Amino acid sequence: MPIRKLTNGEKLFLQDVFGRTTLPYDDLEIARNDKEYGGRNNSITFAVVPHMAPTIWVLDYSVRAVSDDDKWVFIHEMGHVWNWYHGGSNMRSAIWTGFKMWVTGNSYEDAYKYDLSESTNLRSYNIE
Repeated sequence: MPIRKLTNGEKLFLQDVFGRTTLPYDDLEIARNDKEYGGRNNSITFAVVPHMAPTIWVLDYSVRAVSDDDKWVFIHEMGHVWNWYHGGSNMRSAIWTGFKMWVTGNSYEDAYKYDLSESTNLRSYNIE
């Protein structure tokens, strides 16, 4: 499983989203999800290491050639890293989201459907 440190471009990219001092950018790593946890197209973050889907794995998510969709997934997974560093639990969030989807009869994928025009209240969105 390839694992690497963040590139300088990725660090700058992430600092625009999460701020300059909220994460230890020089210590962070990113891995490829070669074991395909959740499926071949799934990216998942365990604690502080995002495991990016093999189908979108690149050596630098900050470069222009990377699609906006793939950059969004990178930012999404790094959001889990930020959450972990600020007291959150990725596993607890995944279990809660799965339970909520089961109770409502929705699929887990429904947790990822957002329409920002439907609500101005951030609390209406789950951690996913």
